[in-house]
Amino acid sequence: MDLKHDNEARTRTCDVLVKKQRKERDHHFRVQLDLKAANKELALKHKENKPMILSEREKIALCEELAKYKREALKQLREA
Repeated sequence: MDLKHDNEARTRTCDVLVKKQRKERDHHFRVQLDLKAANKELALKHKENKPMILSEREKIALCEELAKYKREALKQLREA
């Protein structure tokens, strides 16, 4: 009788431990997924906010292009 009772008690204890481990593993997995998603989002935000590094040549080309657009816009406004 005692052996049967001890075996049942061990089985219940083992079941409780297995359930607890599953919950912990599931929680750990969800936390890992959340952290990966957050890390990816932060990387994208950092990439968006990262200042562009332009060479002097590129800066001059951009300034000339902006001046050209400005002249064209002013011309269209005068003609309208």
